[in-house]
Parts: sequence; C-alpha cells; structure tokens
Amino acid sequence: MRKSSRQQRFLLASALILIFAFWVRIDNLYGLPIFVDEADHLLWAQRFSLNDPTYPLFVDGKYLMIAILAQFKVWGPSPLWVGRAAVVILSSLSCAACIALAKMLFRSPQSALCAGIIYACLPYAVLHERQVMADPLSASFGSLSLVLSIIVMKSGRWRSALAASLLLSLAILTKFFSLLYLLFPLLILFSSPFRQWRQGVKRYSFIIALTVFFSALILAGLFPLWGKNDPTWVGQGVRYVGCPPLLCAGDLNRQMELLRYALESFADMTPPYFSWGIVALAAAAWAILRSRGAAALSLYVVIVLSTFLFANIATYVPPRYLQIAVVPLVALAAVSLIRLPNLFPDRYRFAVSIALPLIVITPLMTNTALITYAPHKARLAYLEREALSGGFMNSAVRDASLEILKRESNSKFPPVIIVKDGIHISSVAAYFDRSRIDVREEASTFLPDMGRWLFDRQNIYIVDQNVPSDHLSGVFTEELGQYWQLNGKDFVRLRRVTGVDTASRAKLYRDFFIPPEKVSQNYQNFVNDLPSDTPITLLVYPPNQIEQLAPMLSTYHQVRLQPLGDSWPLDVAEVQRELGLMTAKGDRIKIVFLDEAKGDPRKQIETWLNSNLFWLDEQWYGSLRVMTFAGKGSTSKTITAKVRWGDFAVLEAIDMMDLDVARGDILRLRLVWRAVAPTAQSFKVFTHVFLGSSISAQHDSIPLNGLRPTSGWQVGETIFDQFAIQIPSGASAGIYQFRVGLYGVSDQQRLPAVLPDGSTMEFFVGGTIAIR
Repeated sequence: MRKSSRQQRFLLASALILIFAFWVRIDNLYGLPIFVDEADHLLWAQRFSLNDPTYPLFVDGKYLMIAILAQFKVWGPSPLWVGRAAVVILSSLSCAACIALAKMLFRSPQSALCAGIIYACLPYAVLHERQVMADPLSASFGSLSLVLSIIVMKSGRWRSALAASLLLSLAILTKFFSLLYLLFPLLILFSSPFRQWRQGVKRYSFIIALTVFFSALILAGLFPLWGKNDPTWVGQGVRYVGCPPLLCAGDLNRQMELLRYALESFADMTPPYFSWGIVALAAAAWAILRSRGAAALSLYVVIVLSTFLFANIATYVPPRYLQIAVVPLVALAAVSLIRLPNLFPDRYRFAVSIALPLIVITPLMTNTALITYAPHKARLAYLEREALSGGFMNSAVRDASLEILKRESNSKFPPVIIVKDGIHISSVAAYFDRSRIDVREEASTFLPDMGRWLFDRQNIYIVDQNVPSDHLSGVFTEELGQYWQLNGKDFVRLRRVTGVDTASRAKLYRDFFIPPEKVSQNYQNFVNDLPSDTPITLLVYPPNQIEQLAPMLSTYHQVRLQPLGDSWPLDVAEVQRELGLMTAKGDRIKIVFLDEAKGDPRKQIETWLNSNLFWLDEQWYGSLRVMTFAGKGSTSKTITAKVRWGDFAVLEAIDMMDLDVARGDILRLRLVWRAVAPTAQSFKVFTHVFLGSSISAQHDSIPLNGLRPTSGWQVGETIFDQFAIQIPSGASAGIYQFRVGLYGVSDQQRLPAVLPDGSTMEFFVGGTIAIR
C-alpha cells in the first residue's frame, strides 16, 4: 500500500512537471521571430496536406515531419502558431522520457523529478521546442524509444519492443540523422553483465528488424505523397552540410579546422543554453554514482557519439543538431544534483541541497523567461543570434505580419499580402490563413490583379525592405509602419494600396470592361435617337466610354457629356458629390452604362440616381444600357393615403412634384411606403394616370426601379419610391386621377388595398393632375 501511494505521488508530480513544461513552451508562441527553416517546413506541410507533391522528394531528410505537421491543419488559420503548438505537444515526450530515463537507470524518483524540472526550464529545450523544426520531434520519438529499449533489453517485453521500434521508425523518418538512435539499445547491452549478452543481442536484433519493418510500412503507406524532384527547389534529398563523406575526403587539416569550429560552437552555446553548472554535474555523475556507473557510462557514450557526429557535418554546429544528447545530459546532471549533497558532512548537507539547485537552475529559468517573452534580450548561441537579428528580416517580418493580422481581425474580405523580393515569402505566409489569404511575391503581381482585388474590396498590403520598389509603380499607397530589425540597420516597411494613378486606371478600364470601340455601332444608334431640341446631361460609366461618344456628339450642342466615377476602386463619396453637381441644373438626365457591374457591383450609382432623381425609362442598345431620369423637384402637393396592403405595407402618402403637365411632358411622383411586417414575397407597384375608364399613362416596377424589393423591407422602415411618368402627346386635356396597387411578381395576382375605413378595393384611388 505504501509503495502504491509513493508511486501515485511520483506520477502526480511527474504530471505536474509535464504540465509546467507544456505551459512554458506554449505561452507567447509568436514572441520568437520565425526562422527561415520553419517557413519552409510549413510550406511543405501545407502542400503535403493538399496532396500537392511539389516539394523536395525527401525534404532534406525530414519527410515524416511534414506528414505529421499536415495532420494539424497548418494550411488554415495561424499556420505558424499551430505548427509550433504541434511541436510543443509532441515535445512533451522528451520531458517524459527524461523523467523515465533517470528513474530507470538510477532507480531514484527524486533524480527523475529533478531531471523533469531541469528539462522543463532548460533554455535549450524551450527555445527549440517552440520552433517548427524536425530536431525536437525526432528527439521526442527517439528519447522515448531509448526508454522503451532499456525495458526491452532488461525484461524482453514484446509490447515494449513493438513500441520502441515504432518510435525509432518515427524518429528516423522525422529526421534521417536520427539513425544514431539505433546504437542506443546496443549501448545498454554493453552496460549489462556479459552473461546476458546473448539474450541481449537477440532482443537488439528484434528491435532493429521491427524498426526496418515499420519504416518500410510507413514509407509505403505514404508513397502517393512522396513529393517529386522539382529542380526549382535548391535543397534536394539528404545531404551533408559540411565536411563528409569520409571526413573531408581524407583532408586531416580541414578536419581539424572544422573540429576547432565545432568546439567553438559548443563553447558558445553552453553558457546560455545549459550553463557550465549542468555540464559539470553531468560530467561528475559517473564518479558520484559508483554502483550505477555502467548506466552513466552508456549515456556518456550517447552524448559523445552524437556530439562527434554533428561536429563533422557543419562548419558551425547549429545548436538544434544536438537535441539527441540533451535528455541523457539532463538525466546525468539531475542524478548528480540530488546525490552530490550526500558527499558533504551532515552539517552542510541541507544548505548544499538548497543552494546547489538555486545556483544551477535560477540562471536557466531567467534565460528561459527571456526567450519566451523578450527573445531579443535573451542569451543565444551565435548562429541563432544572427538568425534572429541578421539578414532574414525575421523580427521585422513578424512585427509587420502581426500588424496586418490585427488590422484584419474583423475584416469580411480577406486581404492580399505582396512580398517584395529579398524577403522570404514563406516567412510572411506562415502567419496567415493560406486557404483564404493570398500571399504572393511582388514579381508575380500585375496591374489586373491589383484591379481585381481593389474591386473586390480587399485590402492590399505591401511588405518590403527599406529599398524602394519600381515594380509596383502606378499605385498609390499609404505607409502603415516601419519595423526595424534587431541589428538596427534594416527595416521592413508595411504599406497599404489605396488606389491607382490615371494611366493605370485607363489600363484597368480596358482590362475589366468591354472595350468601347468594340460596340461603336451601338453608340451610334444611341446618338441617332437623341432628341435635337431637348437639353440633356449625359453621364457615362465607366468613364472611358467618352472616347467613343465625344466625337459622335460634337454637333449635339444641347448634350452636356460628363464622365463619371474616374477612380479605382469606385470612390462612392466622390461619385455622389459628382452626381450632385452634374444633376443640379435640372435637365433631363441620361446615363450610359457599359458592363457597369464590373466596377459598381452594389449599384451605388444607380441607387443614388433612383433616390434623388425620377426614373423615366430604360433602353438597351446592344451592350449599352441607357437610363433616363427627370431632374430634381420640390413637392408641390402631398396626398395622404394611409392604405394598407396585406399585413406588411402601408402607403402613407403620394408626393406630387407637378400639379399640371402639358401633353407630351412628364409627371414626377413619389410614393411613401412604410413597412409594418416582413414578407418573403416580392410585389410590383403599378401607378395609373386615368380619366374615366381610360388609362392615359402608367408606371409598373419593383420599388425604386427594382433596387428595393418588398421582400427586403425592414419593419418600421420608410421607403421612398420616386419615378416619372411620360404623358402621351395625344392624351386628351382634362383632370386625371391616380390609382396605385400591388401585384405579385411570381403569380401576377393583385393584392387588395385596405382603406383607412376598413373597406377593401382592388387599388387605391386618390389625387388629381391637370393635363393641358
């Protein structure tokens, strides 16, 4: 019972340490600027998840890594955060393996928990397990396979052998350099008594065979997504970064030079990432342990072998390459930290047991906190310090990208981000939802693209360096910020496109609309129908139509030709101001539309005209749509109606702009409606001008010339439906009446009108107009 209780406390403490390690790594994941390798890994994983094989065949020996990342949906929102979180989650296995390794090899729960605490706050582990890299993933699988291999070598449990082999396969396929883990079970064998070797060799062979089997099985299962040898990728397959094969081809001087560089790299990374205290404790473990010295010796061999291997593959050893050695190193340091106080006299033992962990662990936790919250102030190894503050513009790219995310947090329209050559595009794209947001290089962006995005009301951001760009000439931009790189010499500039200049707009009109010269005969037919004695204000949208119309109208002095909306995208406020000025004279107004939905999809020009003028008619000349409006006017008389149709609408009044009209002239009216309930049905409104049983003129339309169907009315809303009616020149003189009614668009059935006294009629009759 006591043993069970002790075991439960150990498991609970281990779980709390794992939770602490997870929290330290998951917090403020965007705090660390993106490394260029992370960006490439995410890009490969995104293509993998979309069954797009255009990534290197073996992705530089990190094949399974991209398959694992793809399962976390790194194509969608926040791919960098999701990718880093995935690494954090899977890297928890390393912390668990560190605890288990120390407990099994040294039979000390205290050492195991101490190993877990050191690993949880170790700057090296925290830094690299917050990045989308293969090394922490392969180390997680490999370290746990090492623990299971120990169990297999000592007990022969076949289930443990299956798990150990599978994890070894995952480690090797995640990063091919993890082949080194295949030696670990053999090292455990050498630490065993000689009489157990025969059985150990069998178990080791079984693990190796299963590892080969699982690796082949995984590769075969993923064969359709192996990628292809695309020559556009520089990195193809697995290759040495530096010296081998066969240690610089026998060049001993070169080999010694590289080893010197490697030693300098190790000396550079030890103080900030491990501290010399941890290294010293790990080195002293063999002497301190005595009875468990063989187990410690096997871990020393692991550390030395992995260090020696990676010292021979690069001029400077990237710190992340040493991930394999970290778990054994921490396990050794932890057991020394726990047992070293026992070597002191009793009167000093308690003080040493308190002071030693504080001295060793406090600097680690301080640097870990800086790495998490202020990486620019953290102590880093040379290579990573350069990557953070050097030529990839990483910190500045991060700041610019996060600014865009903040600005677009509530946007309904996905932005477009254009990245100037010289900034790694994948580093920018890693912050954005690639399923919605287009991130592209400046060199592949052209004016029609700009026009389409502006037309779709998408914000266009340009991320470039402090070098001016010539490629995107012809666009207007506003600068949103300058984000300085940590070296203080370079900055990334963030701009937003606000529009295009006159020359570019002319090109856009030709790209987006039907070229006016292709319908020149339609323009001629329209001009031929214009009256010769009526003053007309002729508006055209898009404005480039004026090139065709102006020569044809050179003799039509009564026509005032006005281009409208010469902005891209359409500046609604400016257009409304122009319309107010152009229609102020009160002339008959005509507007010629050509493919206008390409520039005004919400019909804002037409809405203004229908709301402020009085629609008369619409005609088509091939592709040309010509609308005619009567000019503005003040209300001369209001006819109170208060008539209800169904349960959804009340006609409050009829405003008359004209009280008497000459034959052949126009009558301007405004119907004032109030919505009292919603309706799903669309109705047309008819207005008749009649004398006796004869209808002289009429108007039939969905309200506001089709722009405000009754199915879209909001309860309590007032709708002003104004229009003009042409009085025939052959109409008889006299006093005419109005009648207004509704009928269904789909069934053509008239809806009865309910008068204020409760009686019903087919329509409402009221008001008079004198026609002379």
